[in-house]
Amino acid sequence: FPPDCNPVGAAGYGKFYTMGSQSYTTAAATLTPGVAGAGHDHDEVLHEWTVADPSAATFIPANAAQPFREVLRIQRPNSNHNAGYLSFNPTAGNGSDRGNLYFGTGDSGGGGDPLGLSQMLGKAYGSILRINPLAPAATDPQASANGQYSIPADNPYYMGTAAFLPEKYAGGFRNPQRFTWDLSTGRLFIADIGQNTVEEIDLGQAGANYGWNQREGSYVVAGSGIGANARDDAATTGYTYPIAEYFHYGSIGNAVTAGVVYRGSGVPGLYGRLIFSDFVTGTPYTLDSDHIPPGGGQGPITELRLRSGGVEMTFLAMIQQVNASAARADLRYGTDIEGNVYFLDKQDGVIRRLVQAAGSGAHPPFFTGEAVLGSGAYYLQLPDGNPFGYYAYLTDPRYVYHFDLGYEYLFDAADGSSGVYLYDFTSGTFFYTSPTFPFPYLYDFSLGSPVYYYPDPSNPGRYNTNGVRYFYVFSTGQVITK
Repeated sequence: FPPDCNPVGAAGYGKFYTMGSQSYTTAAATLTPGVAGAGHDHDEVLHEWTVADPSAATFIPANAAQPFREVLRIQRPNSNHNAGYLSFNPTAGNGSDRGNLYFGTGDSGGGGDPLGLSQMLGKAYGSILRINPLAPAATDPQASANGQYSIPADNPYYMGTAAFLPEKYAGGFRNPQRFTWDLSTGRLFIADIGQNTVEEIDLGQAGANYGWNQREGSYVVAGSGIGANARDDAATTGYTYPIAEYFHYGSIGNAVTAGVVYRGSGVPGLYGRLIFSDFVTGTPYTLDSDHIPPGGGQGPITELRLRSGGVEMTFLAMIQQVNASAARADLRYGTDIEGNVYFLDKQDGVIRRLVQAAGSGAHPPFFTGEAVLGSGAYYLQLPDGNPFGYYAYLTDPRYVYHFDLGYEYLFDAADGSSGVYLYDFTSGTFFYTSPTFPFPYLYDFSLGSPVYYYPDPSNPGRYNTNGVRYFYVFSTGQVITK
């Protein structure tokens, strides 16, 4: 719905927009691959609908003979990676972005973007597009080629050469199916679904190239998998790397979806955190959106533990209480004017609201540790009485690892054997694992310069005033209710 859908006499009065797939492919597409070998599986079509009365409880078209107008049509070479979420910027106010519609488009489909369209600045694929969908005047210099919408003058490639697509806001995505704005800061967060290895959260920036199909997250694409981490090459490649990413491992990583930046008052421990999840499993994660490391660094991901009826369980387990045959969650998020967060899924017809669990919140830290430099390598300095001795060796001086998947309290500590000790509060025991690097659960936090200062060191991965990272292990159990 456009921001002026309701005021009588406004340009957007009574209008709303939908994006859908059509198998009918004889109509001329507005945006096409335009490269050799491109097929035409179907079209993605953006429609504008106009209702007679926006306040009516049912849809009554203003013109029954022609209830919709076709705004644009995108030719899809393959059956997958279709257009996803579309939204007007809810933070635009009366500024220049008011009335501009954002929507994501997947790459050329198949596997690995075989046509390479996501790295072509003149193509609509693997992109976030931004247009003003209202029908422009015939004399409007910003009118699209098909005359059905207009191009915002501050789009990064507006009035560029033929090699640039003026509708493109950002590119280099694989499948940016969902995105969300922080209503407090105006930041745009994009969930880009990975292929075989990495799921990522990106900070939306006009004109940015997020690297696919040369990068999956911050890793070099190597055949059907990944190679080395390439985050340090951003200055030479021009790629913009994720602010958070996680790996596929068993059932843990499938397809990322976002999300809501929590600005409500009911769950204080979540304030300012981006809530997102793995779409298939429904496992929710959070990221501190107010303290994203500067200079292209990544923030720590924390799993949001859920309870229902006083019992901790996964979101999929909640669904299975209603629909025992459900094998996946297909989680989506919603919010309301008071900032409450709602969990929606395709499996059980239930809408659930996230609320604070009695007695939950950040626990006092079990261990804290300081990253220090000694004998040419970084060590994690731990308090007396810990089971590892006074120092624990960090195998890579640039990174330390935080693990928070599957265990409520986890602890960073790699010894010289390249393994990691984890603490399970359920059993009250430590255990040791020796993963193949890079560990599938890892979230990396750079220890480089410049020195960063975050005033509240109560979460994993924040820095103190000396630039030394302190580690806190804690839990934020929440409850979800129908």
